[in-house]
Amino acid sequence: MICKNMCLAAVTSDGQNLGITISKSVLESYIVSSNDSLELKLVRRATDVDDDSTTFRPEMTHQVFGESESIFGYRDLRIRLYYSAARLTTFLGLTYSEEPDNVTNMMAGKLQAGFHTNLDNFCLDLKKDINFRPPGELQHRFTTAGNENTITKQYEVYLCTSTTPEFRCFHERLQTFLLWFIDAASFIDIDDNNWRFFVM
Repeated sequence: MICKNMCLAAVTSDGQNLGITISKSVLESYIVSSNDSLELKLVRRATDVDDDSTTFRPEMTHQVFGESESIFGYRDLRIRLYYSAARLTTFLGLTYSEEPDNVTNMMAGKLQAGFHTNLDNFCLDLKKDINFRPPGELQHRFTTAGNENTITKQYEVYLCTSTTPEFRCFHERLQTFLLWFIDAASFIDIDDNNWRFFVM
């Protein structure tokens, strides 16, 4: 068999060719960019799930998928990592045409336990976001003025510490954004009492 690109051949320990040859181009077709495959969303309502205009991509993925920012073993891989916009409830879903590295396990180590893998359940959970208030103590409130094309919005800033009730779980979901947008990021030691967190 003649390969136009580099070939890998299976051989025995004494050098006998077993007749199995894989071309480099075939192997490359099973390598996907993790930056291109990962879709992020902040979901406010169930209709946002199908709205491509709410999708954004990570700046980087090497902190989860390695320096090459690539995933081996998939074709047509699509990783959907959606967060509810308020509580940051998380959904992780994969679609692909051929099977793989275990991306779910790679990402599960970085996400808070209990993330959704069923999109319908994630959408049902969005109802809990309606009355969400960030944990902590209200520090400041301000309003942005709207015009005929935009609505007036009110924002609130809350102060949290490591002992603020319900903050630890929220923080575990929030800190995963570091992986996609801050190079060489590491999660902080939330048990350090010197940290003060402002949530808006």
